[in-house]
Amino acid sequence: MNSLGIVLKEIRQRMLSALLILLAVAVATATVLTVVVLNKALWHEVRKLTRDMGTNLVVFPADAKRERYFYGTEPPTETLPQEYIERLLALKPSVARHMVGKLLTSVRIDGERYVLTGTGPERDTVAGRSQLGMVIAPESVQVGAAAAEELGCSAGRSVVIEGRAFRVEKVLPESGSRDDFAIFAPLDEVQALVGKPGRLTVVEALGCLCEGDYLSAVKERMAQALPGTRVVSMRNIAVARIRARRSVARVGFGLSFVVVVLAAVGGAASFLANVGHRRTEIGILMAMGCRSRRVVWLFLLKAITLGLVAGLLAFAAAAALVRALTPLLLGWQTSLPKTHVFWSGAFALALGVVVSLPAVWRLCRVDPADVLREM
Repeated sequence: MNSLGIVLKEIRQRMLSALLILLAVAVATATVLTVVVLNKALWHEVRKLTRDMGTNLVVFPADAKRERYFYGTEPPTETLPQEYIERLLALKPSVARHMVGKLLTSVRIDGERYVLTGTGPERDTVAGRSQLGMVIAPESVQVGAAAAEELGCSAGRSVVIEGRAFRVEKVLPESGSRDDFAIFAPLDEVQALVGKPGRLTVVEALGCLCEGDYLSAVKERMAQALPGTRVVSMRNIAVARIRARRSVARVGFGLSFVVVVLAAVGGAASFLANVGHRRTEIGILMAMGCRSRRVVWLFLLKAITLGLVAGLLAFAAAAALVRALTPLLLGWQTSLPKTHVFWSGAFALALGVVVSLPAVWRLCRVDPADVLREM
């Protein structure tokens, strides 16, 4: 009988032991697969949620009164060239993404002052993506909640700014920030309205998503590329973003580690018990001239066989778990890539061999003479 036939026969005779090993390896592999795919999906979801926290880098003219940008109704009057955005986009490697140029000016409407913000289209290092910038129709404005209440305007009505009528496209939801008192319009129209073509008050961007000094290095590179500017970083936003992402990964991989360790212990115990039950047979085989390497190969072949089967079962289980859990956790469904069947088989095979090693070590220490004396 060939080696595989012997192994299959042994598995049938010790079905409970084989099932325990198979279950341990399959559960561990399915857990790792599920966590990897869910972590990727959750990472994507956290990225979207933390992206909505806003930009973390603001480029000002070096002599600008920056406090006017963050507080009050009188924005900075100093400007910088709009082509600075192209310079940032051209930096290799890229240091920032989701760049939006803005021109801020103070306007008087019905006797009250408001900040009119011209906002340009979002420019990204990845073509075709737009996620943070406002998209405002020509000759239209979007009005902050507090400003809309004071002006008594609503979507569809008109508001006159500097002698020009704009249609109120949207009233923005209350945010608790200075944007509640601002009015937003297309950048080119605001530039023409105030006579500052090609000029910006600030460039807002998403910079590094890392903790430590890397954000400082990004600021330095941006300042070197844009002479006459000063880069301000909202460090707390950047740190909160990366910590949120890392927390997702740590929880998932921590769970995987615990499950894999428990599975390895359980599988190793089953293999050791199998060697103990087979000790007499092993001793007789060796006494009859069967080399120890042949016996070791039989046990390793058993581990390989169970590992491959466990990998297939784990892939099927992980695919079902991912389909069931993603709608509950994320509100949308994803699936396990079919290529992961190879990773599932490879991981389960490796784990099966690893958990068999203590049994193989014990097997190598079996002395046929001791076994025969005990009979």
